[in-house]
Amino acid sequence: GGYRLEWKSVDAPVTYRVEMGEGAHADVRLSTDTTGPATATVSPVPTTPGWQSPYPDAGHRVLGAMRVWSTIRLFDLYRRRITESWDDLLRAALPAAEQARDGAEYGKAIASFAAHVHDSHVGLSGGAMRLVLPTMPVGAQARLIENQLVITRIVDPAAAQAGLKVGDVVVSVDDEAIDARIARLTPLRSASTPQALRFRLQSSLLRGSDTTPARLVVRGATGAARTVRVRRSME
Repeated sequence: GGYRLEWKSVDAPVTYRVEMGEGAHADVRLSTDTTGPATATVSPVPTTPGWQSPYPDAGHRVLGAMRVWSTIRLFDLYRRRITESWDDLLRAALPAAEQARDGAEYGKAIASFAAHVHDSHVGLSGGAMRLVLPTMPVGAQARLIENQLVITRIVDPAAAQAGLKVGDVVVSVDDEAIDARIARLTPLRSASTPQALRFRLQSSLLRGSDTTPARLVVRGATGAARTVRVRRSME
């Protein structure tokens, strides 16, 4: 009916060696050094400054990709959803993470890697990930209908006051065409089915990385394009 993970103390660090081919290998740590009694609690959440930085050093960036790989390999019950070689995907993710020039590029490397899990339970957050997968919503809901993003509900009165209406077709968001936005975000989203991917996309296409108002170009019933600025807020 389910599964759970339990943490235990070990006398020495436990590692798992991954053969990378061409004489190279990587040793992945599966445990954390502990001191004190055997009942000492080991937190699975990294707390060192190297992990907390939006743009970790190269070693932590590589280790971040390795942890995605090892977590899925060891604990994902539905790894058969991954149609590609999970090891080959790691070989591509490692240089992308290592060579990332800033937090956004690192987040994109991890998101692109995790998207191959093809599971809607996979989610990414924290650090500079908001620059890659924006989370700040506008006060309206939209759906992809016949490949067009259509406003279906106004939630925030401020959105209506700004001129946004139910039935408006969104042409662009923050000067990025909807088709281009979909093409950019699709490879960064993990989803179990095409329908789940579509839902994830339509739920996030209007979002931004901060509270800067969204600049939307929309077409109304007359077909004429107009620009509206709609506030973004978690409230």
